[in-house]
Amino acid sequence: MLALVLLAGPILLPEHKNPAAGRLDVLSAALSLGGVLPVIYGIKLVAEGGNSALAFTTIIVGFEIGLIFLRRQASLADPLLDLSLLTRPRVSAALIVNLLDFFVGFGILLLLAQYLQLILGLTPLHAGLWSIPAGLGSVVGALLTSPMLRLMRPAYALALGLALGPALWG
Repeated sequence: MLALVLLAGPILLPEHKNPAAGRLDVLSAALSLGGVLPVIYGIKLVAEGGNSALAFTTIIVGFEIGLIFLRRQASLADPLLDLSLLTRPRVSAALIVNLLDFFVGFGILLLLAQYLQLILGLTPLHAGLWSIPAGLGSVVGALLTSPMLRLMRPAYALALGLALGPALWG
């Protein structure tokens, strides 16, 4: 299966290089990580019932570093993240749909794992094995995205993907 993915990858997802691409801004990349990692750590601390003061402090520090990152991106001629993209309605709509799909999809996977283990009494290994088709479906869907975009408009491809996902589960 892995060999098939490695062989089909360059065909389904062809290489695209921007000849006018700018240089990687290492400081921006570090600020991005510096903003995200403390927030994740703080959320994990809250979820574990750990030190609340430390958790909220790390979350606030992460948000502060994130704001520094955003200010830096707005001032650079060649930013790591072009914030002007967020002003485009198509990009904003796609990001919102992607965010909702991410949370709904992973929420379903979490509920599925809970159902398989707590209701049906499966072991974690067996529940994981029963979850493999969902992961394979995600991989196949991701690999089919590029060919679908050659055949139809992005909005139709997105709608088709969002419709097929639940239909295949049901």
